Amino acid sequence: MSPRRVDSERKAMRMTGLRLFSIPALLVGLVFFTASLTPSMIPRGPLIQGVLGGLVTALGYLAARIVALIWYAADMPVLTGKAARWAVILCSVAVLALFDTAPPPPAQAGVPGGPGSLIDWGAMGQPGREFVTSGPDAQAIAAFTGRPALDPIRVYVGRADGDTAHERARLALAELQRLGAFDREVLVVASPTGTGWLDPGSHDPLEYMHDGNIATVAAQYSYLQSPLALILETTTGLDTATALLEVVHDYWKTLPPDDRPRFYVHGLSLGAWSSMYATNLFRLVNDPIDGALWAGPPFPSNFWNYVQNARDPDSPWVLPRIGDGSLVRYASHVADASDAAADWGDMRIVFLQYSSDPIVFYDPYSLWRAPPWMNEPPAEDASSHMSFMPIVTQFQLALDMALSFGAPPGHGHAYYAQDYIAPWVQVTAPADWTDADTERLKAHCDNGFQMGCTND
Repeated sequence: MSPRRVDSERKAMRMTGLRLFSIPALLVGLVFFTASLTPSMIPRGPLIQGVLGGLVTALGYLAARIVALIWYAADMPVLTGKAARWAVILCSVAVLALFDTAPPPPAQAGVPGGPGSLIDWGAMGQPGREFVTSGPDAQAIAAFTGRPALDPIRVYVGRADGDTAHERARLALAELQRLGAFDREVLVVASPTGTGWLDPGSHDPLEYMHDGNIATVAAQYSYLQSPLALILETTTGLDTATALLEVVHDYWKTLPPDDRPRFYVHGLSLGAWSSMYATNLFRLVNDPIDGALWAGPPFPSNFWNYVQNARDPDSPWVLPRIGDGSLVRYASHVADASDAAADWGDMRIVFLQYSSDPIVFYDPYSLWRAPPWMNEPPAEDASSHMSFMPIVTQFQLALDMALSFGAPPGHGHAYYAQDYIAPWVQVTAPADWTDADTERLKAHCDNGFQMGCTND
């Protein structure tokens, strides 16, 4: 190409307002690249991520150039001079900020990721960082209870903190030991949902009940939403929950029975499924745990199905009675697990499940037969006009599952603090706790779905 032709093309581009290279278009490409770093359905290795990042960066740049061309062709106003330069600088700062999503690590040595911690702050992930830095402290708890309190211990290991489930579990145990978790009154091994999220509506109230004399530990197993993690990373969640519970429980068993915390397990939704899977026979009979609270257990859970089918035939499917209630009880939006024929035994297990939760009560066989709960009088929050029709009911329930997270608190799959509190009281039996304390705590934590207590 001759120099004269190149000059003429450059002059034409200047006349249309376009340049050979555009910084604003590059910034759009970088935004696309940043978005490509977020997780999707399938985890990506470095090579695949590099190809994807390069491709979407080019597409972002091209899209911005096309928009600019149309903008200029329409003779729209264009920033020039200092205004244009400042606009580019501000956009650049905003784009670069997208690459730094982790806030500074905590300054307190008692928080995972802080000084002396064995857990990498950046690798912990956003759900973990939010969990260990939120919740009530000793001051907030003492202000509510009027009693001396401790800062609760929260330990969280991100999926990027170790290559294998057992490596992450051993890291969690070492951090628990560093923080003195086995000197506390209560120890909870929690299983998060698919993304790694732990519901503050469950954990905050429990820490108030026990005056902060409690430690909670969790390990992330996926970056996906629970429905996708259930399908695509089923074994990963089960393996992670099993490894964490096995490592922590095995160490706990080495401690003198009268000088160790009471041991509980907990999970919501997919976390409940993985927690139940990990709580196998050895955790129940060989120096057993003290109890469990499982909320919104998904319908494929083997342990949940086993217990459901052991119900008293005269009790409803959505709120069963199991034996005399000394080992297993159920709670819901209208029941707090306090009603049973016998007192609690040495171990206390509570299932919290809403009668309108399709994640719990979906039935794959509803393609051709009615689910068990449809053969009974409708629950309090179910329509009396509900009826079974082959094929149609199956698709109705499948759609209900997709919509269940958007239900009002206390219905569908929207579990919240108001309904966690009483079951936690039944499972963990906080000292000198009264019904009035339960009502006060409910009022203190009445902040809605996916929210914790008022910890100011």
